[in-house]
Amino acid sequence: MVDETMQALFLSFVFGDEMEELGRRDRDRFLKNWANGILFLSTWRHGGTCTPQTTDPFKTPEHLHASAALQLPTTHPNESTAPHLVRRPPAMAAAHSGDYLGRFVAETGWYNEVVLSAVTPGNWWRGLPHPVQSWMRNCVGGYLLYFISGFLWCFVIYYWKRNAYIPKDSVPTNEAMRKQIIVASKAMPLYCALPTVSEYMIESGWTRCFFNISEVGVPMYFINLALYLIFVEFGIYWMHRELHDIKPLYKYLHATHHIYNKENTLSPFAGLAFHPVDGILQAIPHVFALFIFPTHFRTHIALLFVEAVWTANIHDCIHGKIWPVMGAGYHTIHHTTYRHNYGHYTIWMDWMFGTLREPVDILKNE
Repeated sequence: MVDETMQALFLSFVFGDEMEELGRRDRDRFLKNWANGILFLSTWRHGGTCTPQTTDPFKTPEHLHASAALQLPTTHPNESTAPHLVRRPPAMAAAHSGDYLGRFVAETGWYNEVVLSAVTPGNWWRGLPHPVQSWMRNCVGGYLLYFISGFLWCFVIYYWKRNAYIPKDSVPTNEAMRKQIIVASKAMPLYCALPTVSEYMIESGWTRCFFNISEVGVPMYFINLALYLIFVEFGIYWMHRELHDIKPLYKYLHATHHIYNKENTLSPFAGLAFHPVDGILQAIPHVFALFIFPTHFRTHIALLFVEAVWTANIHDCIHGKIWPVMGAGYHTIHHTTYRHNYGHYTIWMDWMFGTLREPVDILKNE
């Protein structure tokens, strides 16, 4: 407790003669409000919440009302006295807190629980830091998506519908696909660091992510999504182009992917067969976009992992002929000429910057 006389002397020292001009009732009211402000700052500093002093000082014994308002925590809180101030693991804390960012942590914590409890024996992983759990979950998801989509894609186009989409002499060998799988598998743990970092930044409140579409409305959701995708397309185009134009980047990073330069060496498994730094650089516009455009959290996570499916699609050598989609017909030209069709989802950036080459141009030249 703080003695009321000391409070008055302190306030007189801080606020000068103005305190003497206040009547007793006004002084008591001022003292209570000032104390509530100190209480708020103290509890906010410790990460908790505060309940303002609402007791009317004029209905409280004179020797209690001022000092009671200034009772501030002097020791570290514990579970029994202040459960809302206790440090919990992030996923648990989010479940018990009402703050907005906690919803993102709770969401990723639920993802971790579903995936890791299904594939990891025992409970040892529960004691790991939340970002480490998220990275493990992203690795599991990345490997599953890569292998399931790759094997299904290859089964359909090389076996079930053999020669229906691809000429016999364009089917890659099993050895070529095995090497692509090895390259992608080695890089996957580093690839998965990117969504883990983006989740951490979202959970920390550094980005413009929102949790529910209802917060912005359906029209604005689609407008923001369109802006996000345009930015990503622009960013990937120029990142990809610079990986070709800057010779050291090509030699030490991007050349790993371009050893697959003929139709009979390209396959859905080549889609993630990059040097890990190369793969991260080409996906990083997805993360930069979070700082510029309001982005739906689940949509962002889904788009990052859809990359694995999309890259499988554009490396299968099947020209879909769906304008303006950057299908495999366009991307196969990129692998054979090295100077065209740097785009990712669409052909628009190549058209705008003069690097577009149509698959029909190749057929005419032949």
